[in-house]
Amino acid sequence: MLVREFMTSKVVTITEEETLKTADLRFRQGRFRHLPVVRDGTVVGVVSDRDVRALRDLDVPDLPAVLERRRVRDVMRRPAIVASPQDPLEQAARLMYERKIGCLPVVDEGRLVGIVTTSDVFRAFVQVMGVAEPGTRLELT
Repeated sequence: MLVREFMTSKVVTITEEETLKTADLRFRQGRFRHLPVVRDGTVVGVVSDRDVRALRDLDVPDLPAVLERRRVRDVMRRPAIVASPQDPLEQAARLMYERKIGCLPVVDEGRLVGIVTTSDVFRAFVQVMGVAEPGTRLELT
């Protein structure tokens, strides 16, 4: 199983200069949790919905103005930890587990070609285990 078999190819991105309000809107509209941050087609970081939600949890006065004023570069994680489409999915999953991150932008020859998330890893697990297929489980003790 390779990353390219489970990654999402149509990736919504954001730039460093865009506002956290824009990021928040993309998270809500797209119903996803991570945005690769790109500069000239190159991944320079990742911003997550938790980075934006953290401001909400702080009970910041005049939050809409803060989200409009602050830039993605202020909260993004950098450098981005990335995967290659040819990497084994198990290697990507281990990297995500060890680094405690929810996604890996997928880069080929320096360009963003996809994103693999914990949901993709779970999908692969379900597929390999045959959980979605009818069957019988036999346990030997």
